[in-house]
Amino acid sequence: MKNNNFLFEFKKNQFDINSTVLCLIAFIFSMVNNEIIFGKNDTAILSNTKTTIQIKDNGTLLPQLSAKQILKLVNPEKGMVVFNISKAKPQYYNGKEWMFLKQNQHYVGQEFGGGIVFYTDASLEHGLIAAPYDQDTAAQWMDTTADIAVGSNAKAIGTGLSNTEKIVSFSPAQINAATICFNLELNGYTDWYLPSLEELMVMYRNLKLKSIGNFALKIYWTSSETDFNNARIIDFKNGVLVEHNIIKKYNVRAIRSF
Repeated sequence: MKNNNFLFEFKKNQFDINSTVLCLIAFIFSMVNNEIIFGKNDTAILSNTKTTIQIKDNGTLLPQLSAKQILKLVNPEKGMVVFNISKAKPQYYNGKEWMFLKQNQHYVGQEFGGGIVFYTDASLEHGLIAAPYDQDTAAQWMDTTADIAVGSNAKAIGTGLSNTEKIVSFSPAQINAATICFNLELNGYTDWYLPSLEELMVMYRNLKLKSIGNFALKIYWTSSETDFNNARIIDFKNGVLVEHNIIKKYNVRAIRSF
């Protein structure tokens, strides 16, 4: 078939478009070297835009529309797919509104980004990664007791990096749990840090309890300080969290965010 125009209509009662569907579209028309009209009728697409699906040897080119042009489409059909050039993302019409395709979704236990995903946010596009093995089995939180606190007392998810930076700034020459993580180069990544209390607890629940990640039945340091001589730890034998003196020697597992 050459130089023909085909009416293209994509309908599905339970529409759940993703990258797999896009690949299927490309596959179905991979043998056609022409343009396919996108939409049920001419009123569905603006006349002054690139409104055709172009099937090429190396993939499928969706209709290219700006965000404003997409919102001005008249009577779009459920299941229509366009490429939003304003956001540089594909969108589909679900019968009520234009939705962005969910891309780059991740899941707990996935090997990704130099380690193992153990936490994702609601978008499934961002989260936390644990190193695939322990960085130390006998590291101190600090190699000497101090008269003043470091100030790395945050416990929430998302605070491990700032905690680590405070510890490293306080003791840049020491080899301790925080500096071991902060200076780590592993699987092509250099942005590792010591997890906060809640970050390490999520790691325990989502990886250790599922026998993922090669964790020891040992105590692991967090970056969360309690006072000038103590910091929080989690015992990976039972998930118990307490505080211990900073000169104690325990296991270390670095994390990074994506």
